[in-house]
Amino acid sequence: MPKYKVLERSYIGERLVEKDELVEYDGKPGNNLEPTDAEGRRAAKEFAAEREQLALSQAAMRGFAANVSAEFARGAFAAPSAKTAPGPTAMEHLVKTRGEHVMADKGALKVR
Repeated sequence: MPKYKVLERSYIGERLVEKDELVEYDGKPGNNLEPTDAEGRRAAKEFAAEREQLALSQAAMRGFAANVSAEFARGAFAAPSAKTAPGPTAMEHLVKTRGEHVMADKGALKVR
């Protein structure tokens, strides 16, 4: 099991652990744990990569949400009136305006 030095008072494995204590922990290590063995360093490295990927995904989603909000603000998705045909969905509009090809497949959009 990976071993760590606790860097700040923490709740680990259903108990309160004080700073500088050594613990064995098989979960995902946070910034409050410093690896003290090879297994701990490997686990910390893997989880750091996982956190980085999550941060990139969240940033992409925030960017997409900001783009959709801007498009709504400028009126790109005004509700259709009885006299007009329905307009594109937010996703269809953004993909189309970015010059990517869109295909409909069983009700979902695929970008090529």
